[in-house]
Amino acid sequence: MRKSTLLFLSILLPFSLFAQKKSGTGKDNYYYQRGVSYIQADDYEQAATYFAQALEEEEHNGYAQMMLAVNVADEDATRAFSLLTQAVQDLPKKDKKMRSLAYVMRGKLLAIHGRYQEAIQNFLMAEKLDRKDLRPLYEIADALYQLKEYDLSDNVYKELNKRNPGDAIAAIGIAQNAIAREEYDKAILLLDQLITRIPESSEVFALRGTAYMDKGELERGAQDIVTALEMDDNNTAFNYLQTQFGKKAEALQMAIRKKMTQAPEKPEWHFYFAAAAESNGQLEKALEEYKQCMSLDTNILLHDDIARCLKELGHYQEAVIHSTLHLQRYPQDDKARLIRATCYDELYLTDSALLDCDTLIQHQPYNTAAYYNKAQFLFWNMRYEEAAECYSAVLALDSTDACSYLGYALSLTHMGGHTTEARPAFLTAIKCETLYSYMQIAGYQRVSQFAYLHLGNRSEAEKIQQQMLKMRMHDATELFTAARLYALLGDTAKSMEYLRQALEEGFKRFKLIRTLPEFGEVRQLPEFEPLLQDYQKQ
Repeated sequence: MRKSTLLFLSILLPFSLFAQKKSGTGKDNYYYQRGVSYIQADDYEQAATYFAQALEEEEHNGYAQMMLAVNVADEDATRAFSLLTQAVQDLPKKDKKMRSLAYVMRGKLLAIHGRYQEAIQNFLMAEKLDRKDLRPLYEIADALYQLKEYDLSDNVYKELNKRNPGDAIAAIGIAQNAIAREEYDKAILLLDQLITRIPESSEVFALRGTAYMDKGELERGAQDIVTALEMDDNNTAFNYLQTQFGKKAEALQMAIRKKMTQAPEKPEWHFYFAAAAESNGQLEKALEEYKQCMSLDTNILLHDDIARCLKELGHYQEAVIHSTLHLQRYPQDDKARLIRATCYDELYLTDSALLDCDTLIQHQPYNTAAYYNKAQFLFWNMRYEEAAECYSAVLALDSTDACSYLGYALSLTHMGGHTTEARPAFLTAIKCETLYSYMQIAGYQRVSQFAYLHLGNRSEAEKIQQQMLKMRMHDATELFTAARLYALLGDTAKSMEYLRQALEEGFKRFKLIRTLPEFGEVRQLPEFEPLLQDYQKQ
């Protein structure tokens, strides 16, 4: 058998070499075509291997660069962006359609990461290369919507309607802009007309539901949202479901509960109910329904959702188990990795937390959030010099990041002997207004209040804190921030009172309370330890 195998190899090898020598260029490259065939067969891993081989053979094959970028975008956005940038240069000048598509792809990648202005520039280049392709205009209109430039977005949608009369996507976009401007009746009228034209569109039902809910007609709006979810797993409906609280969330839960009662064996309704409960802060209920969903269908894995709830409930050990199970299947899921890192830190497993942070940085070396998260863990663990280096890494990537200026200045302050360097960083933090959605525990006002405090302006710091508490009097994080502020001001009684309120509202970061230096005097109070032990037992 071994001799036969060797014989076949000796016959096939020369043909393989001959085939490689005769491989064409660009679209005709043998490896590129093989990669495309695997894409058509939904085998993306094998396709990526062939596209990489095409580039080994032909370094400037723009087609292979584009296809490889598509394959790696989810795992390595930085590499995908680099490949697309190279593709724009290497694709044949006469192939305007593909060059236009490369710009669209690069623009979409930028938009995913919130860089909408740069994304628009790419979409404009794409539109200039291929005016027949309407995709760049759709993307421009959506990017303008994300930038809250609703009138400009409407103008682009109107241009789309001129080029393609009766364009349903343009009509949906105009309705979406109307909702954003709180012109609910106008949006509902547009969406009623669209439902008559395209009754099978879950997107339209989801948007009409959003308009009714935001208008205050909760029951009617919830029914439309549920109708959209029933039609398909609609992103618009589900995203809306995940962001509601209070009366809106309760109306959605009631509508979903009816579906659960009618079809208790269907796991999707348990999942939707869990998502609505979680967004409304009903974490125990959400956890129960996520687990019920998995028990109804063992092919549905919700370990990341379960881990997220467990983390918020303070069950860190169990959250680590579920996030690890999720990461074994989806190692590139950075949100799940950050959840695990946070839980590790609360369990005093700082090295494990920092290891997860380093993995986040490896996945996205140009993502400021990865460095910022590591800086926060280092700061909380009083490793101020290393924290300052990580905050500096964020600022090297984005010089408008107020939170990192504050973190850098606080790190220098705690290191001692760096007051002169810290002062300009505090001042810059106050002047910066650019913040990012991943920094959920720091709004611009919160940054300002700590900066003012360290600059000696106690009255301004207290004024900001009271404004924040008035707006978010039951927010656990806000109450914890107030406890920190008054601890820094030396008012231990007030700090202790806000700390108690934060714990009552569900604050579970016990390690932070026990280790942050500003709580040093508070921790000496006789009521401190019994209070924490009571809430840790719950």
